[in-house]
Amino acid sequence: MIDIRKRVKELCNEQGISESKLAEQIGMRQRTLNDTLKRGNPKISVVVDMATIFGLTLSEFMQDERHHEPAFTFSLPDGTKVGLFPTVMYQ
Repeated sequence: MIDIRKRVKELCNEQGISESKLAEQIGMRQRTLNDTLKRGNPKISVVVDMATIFGLTLSEFMQDERHHEPAFTFSLPDGTKVGLFPTVMYQ
């Protein structure tokens, strides 16, 4: 499973985006974003917003090629657990 907090830090560093700027663009306070990432349970809408800000598809954002298990799991409002799997593109 992907470490969402680590992934966000990597992407922020790669793209020169501060975590406070990321939080601002998502419409959150930085502390709220930090707490959410620390717990590892962001809402899917937040994950989609982050992927968009980084210019990535959701699959690219959640990419974890080392494992063949869900890159990210989240719970739907009814309690159902859903896993997102990265897509792998071959040329």
